[in-house]
Formats: sequence, C-alpha cells, structure tokens
Amino acid sequence: MFVLKSDHDVLIFDLYIYQTKKKIDNEARFNWSKGDYKNMRELFKNIDWSTIHDMDVEDCWKVIKDNIYAAMDDCIPKVANKGEHKLKPQWITKSVLRKIKRKYFLYKRFLQTQDGIDYQRYIKVRNECGREVKKAKKAYESKVAQNCKQNPKCFWKYVRSKLNVNSSVSSLATKDGDLAVTDEHKANIRNTFFSSVFTRENITNLPNIELASRSNGAMLSDVLITPQAVKEKLCKLDASKAFGPDGIPPRVLKELHAELALPISILFNKSVESGVVPFDWRNATVTALFKKGTRSDPGNYRPVSLTSILCKVLESFIRDAIVNYMTDCSLYTKCQNGFRKGRSCTTQLLEVMEDFTKYLDDNDSFDVLYLDFKKAFDSVPHERLLFKMQTYDITGQVLQWVRNFLAGRVQRVRVGRAFSEQADVLSGIPQGSILGPILFTLFINDLPDDISSVCKIFADDTKICSCTSHSQYKKIWIIW
Repeated sequence: MFVLKSDHDVLIFDLYIYQTKKKIDNEARFNWSKGDYKNMRELFKNIDWSTIHDMDVEDCWKVIKDNIYAAMDDCIPKVANKGEHKLKPQWITKSVLRKIKRKYFLYKRFLQTQDGIDYQRYIKVRNECGREVKKAKKAYESKVAQNCKQNPKCFWKYVRSKLNVNSSVSSLATKDGDLAVTDEHKANIRNTFFSSVFTRENITNLPNIELASRSNGAMLSDVLITPQAVKEKLCKLDASKAFGPDGIPPRVLKELHAELALPISILFNKSVESGVVPFDWRNATVTALFKKGTRSDPGNYRPVSLTSILCKVLESFIRDAIVNYMTDCSLYTKCQNGFRKGRSCTTQLLEVMEDFTKYLDDNDSFDVLYLDFKKAFDSVPHERLLFKMQTYDITGQVLQWVRNFLAGRVQRVRVGRAFSEQADVLSGIPQGSILGPILFTLFINDLPDDISSVCKIFADDTKICSCTSHSQYKKIWIIW
C-alpha cells in the first residue's frame, strides 16, 4: 500500500452563478438641460399665492408641489431612455474623435484590399492618432489638476475612472447563508439590517439631567424666515445634485428662485410656527455606500439618506440658528472639532500632537484611548437628544420642529432600479441631511464633562489621553 503525500492544499468552495437579462427602462425622463425656464417663470408670476396663507402646512405644501409639477410637465421636454450605453472618455476632443474614426476606416479598407499603399496610409494615421490621444489626455489631466479646488467633483470622477472600481452592489449574504442576487432582494436585506441597528428607546427611564440653564439667560425658541433669505438659499443650490423622493430637482428651484421665494417662505414659517413637517419631507430613499471589509456583509455599508431638497433648505435655516446661538453663548465644548466653523480634523490633530509633544518634552509617559462609536448616527435616541437640547435652552418652536422632523420618518433602500419595502425609522439622525451633523454634536456635546483626562473629539471619533508618570493611573468612565 502506497501513501501519497502532497504539499498542495485542496480548496473547496461554492460558486454562485446568476445570469439575468438587463431590463431597459423605456420610461420617458425630463431633459433638464432643454427646459423652457423662461416660460416657467412667467407661469409662476401669474399665480396668486394669497390663498395659501389660511392653509395648514400639508395643504400649503401640496399647492406649491402641484404647481411645480404642472410647470415641469408643460415646460420641460421628455426624452425616452434608450438603456445603458458606454460613455466616451472625457478627454476626447472632436479632432481626436475624427482621427480615431479615420484610423478605423483605413484599417477596414486595408483588410478588404490587402494593398500596401492602404496599409501605409493606415500606419501614418494610426501614429498621428496616438500622438493626438496622448496630447489630449495630458491637456485634460492638467486642466483637472488646476481646477481640482474649484471643481472637486470632476477630479474625483476622473480618479474613479482610473481606479476601475466596480460600484455595483455585490451579492449579499442572508441569515440562512444564502446569497441575494436580485436587486430587490438586496434592497430588502439592506433595509432589514439598517433597521436592526435602531435604538428601541425606553422613554419611561430617561436619565436625570440637570436642566439648569447653561446659556446665562439666552434662549433659542423661534426662527423667522424672510423671502429674501429663501431667495438667496435657492440661488446657491447645486443644480447637479440628485433630488429626493418628492421628485422636485434643485435645477428647477434654482431657476425659479425669485418666483418661488414668497410661497416657500410662507410654507417655511408655517412649518416652524406649527412645528409640523410635511410627510414627504420625512420620507427618505437610502443609498448604501461600501466602506470596507467583505462586500457580501450588509454591515459593511453606510446608509446615506436622499431627502427632499426643500426640506434641506429649511434645515439650513434651523441649522444656522442653532449654530449661531451655540457659538454666541459659548455652549460648544472646546473638545469638539467636527462640524464647526474654523475647526476640522486637522485642528484636532494639531491639538493632539501639541499635547503629545508636551508629554514627551517633560519625559512623561501617557496612555491614549481611541473611541469610535458603532452606528453612532443611526443609534441616537430621539427623546434623549431632545432632552439634552432643552438643557441648552433650545425650546419653543425650534424644539417642536426638530421633534416632528425626527418623528414618523420612513425609509426605503434603493439598489439599481429596485426599491425595498418601507421601514419606520425609530432612532438616529438621517445621514445626508443638513441638520443631522449639528444635532449629533449637540447629543455628544456633554461627553467631556465627566472625563478628567484630556479629550479631543471630531464628530464621534474621540481621543482620550492621560499622563501616567508620577501619579496613579486614572480610571476613565465613559457613559453612552
């Protein structure tokens, strides 16, 4: 009997192959670049907006939304979607494109004739085309590099094209160990996972937080929004941004900024005064962005919510009011470097390096603790956040509006052209919203209060260091 030995290992694996024919979406879409915005502005000039003064928030929003929809149908042409097609590289100019077409034409002629003269012509044009392509690529890359600060979107688009990264969503593992391969199944798995991280808050056992005023008598309770302020906000909208579930694009709002300033200001003031947020503004379409790790794990994706553009405009007014109030009253902790004017991850790094350098210069030893809260934005409990806002004397209409903004939210995940079922949002702050980062900084603003060691924070990333030389080790207690 012979026993055979080998230094090779046997690999056993399952290979899932799923093939499906891509569906072509033939639904007509708006061609925003060819819209008759001049005629659209004339239509809105003739609308009498005095009727919306006596309406509630939902009815007021419906009137404005229906008028925008009607104007879009009348003034913006639609084009049929012919399916996916490969886009030509951005560096190709008209002259380069003519050279490339000429090269292929001469090559096909040579294949037909097998004539030496045709071959020489092809070789000549091929060499000229190669030089033109190199020249065009160099000129385009130089232009992208020079304008990277003014147009970072173009820069990162070119970088992604060179990385050749597959942005499509890979197959996801289910709880049973199977793989979800269809877009609809992937969307539902993601939505189920994103919903599982929500905090089921026990509102009967709220922590005992001191409600003593921290603002020395100041208070933020209301926000007044003028038509001129709305006009300025609409003018600054980025027309290339995607629109939310309500279907109103920023391009239309920007083009009609003067005509829509009055009705939108009325709507915003009604919403703030009554503390009512339209349901359309609490509806989000979630896109999952891959972070790191295994692509088949739903936990390795970050949910980014796509919400109504008009809601984001109103959020910016609330955000500005809160930030100005917190800054003027010096209520922000000095440890926070995130989402604050004049502060960034760079300033936090410089402060930390200064502390570390001081310890080293004094020949002291020190310990450093790095904290990164898992699913921090998605797990923020709403009632505790609102309770903390009251400790900073943020009350009245502003507090009520934030309460309604967070309550009753729903979301669905989109993968390709498929959507998951809607799910209720029980906790957290929408990632991708304007107000979200400021609300999160308010929630963790008191984190350094009970920490005796040096604490530096950027959003939820926290560094805690303590000098251990010539002293007993200090215990650090962190309550989350």
